[in-house]
Amino acid sequence: MSEDKKINPLFKPDGLTFVAIDSGTNGAICTVSLSDGKVSLFKLDGLKPDDLCSVLDMAISEPSSVDCVVIEEPPRFMGTMIPSARISVLFESFGIMVGYLMARGHKVIRVTPKVWQKRLNDMLGTRGKMKHSEWKKILSDYAKKRYEGTSGLINQTADSLLIAEWWSHEGRFTYSQKTQITDNEKKPSKKKTIKIKSSFEEKKNAT
Repeated sequence: MSEDKKINPLFKPDGLTFVAIDSGTNGAICTVSLSDGKVSLFKLDGLKPDDLCSVLDMAISEPSSVDCVVIEEPPRFMGTMIPSARISVLFESFGIMVGYLMARGHKVIRVTPKVWQKRLNDMLGTRGKMKHSEWKKILSDYAKKRYEGTSGLINQTADSLLIAEWWSHEGRFTYSQKTQITDNEKKPSKKKTIKIKSSFEEKKNAT
């Protein structure tokens, strides 16, 4: 397995997991164990804002063990093709999740799609004027190939896993005292990581 498939904690050494959230109403939650790299994925399934907290409770069953929560912040401008009502629900859901997580005492780091996708844009080719759906398919195909065999990895959950990967490679190095990662922050060169395991590897090791 390549070095790019690894993850390491940034904060308290006794933290057991960190969480990455694709905050769209059809997004997902990815939890990563810092002890063995195991990944768990949870779909949000187009939930209404009032239903989000129960999914967060399921994904983060032991709040005291969570090192941090990285959540995608909706972009300020989404073009003219997305209805304003849908945008309103998206921001409402994002606000509810951030508020709920902070109320539970979690360290919450917000990141925009532009920031966490920059590394992938450089790796996979410039998005340019590519349609949103086309770019999302490229990201999903990349995640499925890279983490083949991971239980629950589908188009809907791919972004949350890639946000986790971004945090592993860049976010945790640029983060200091801020809770929002900006485009201008730089990453240090040193990287220490631990391995993210797919469910395929776990089954292989068990046999």
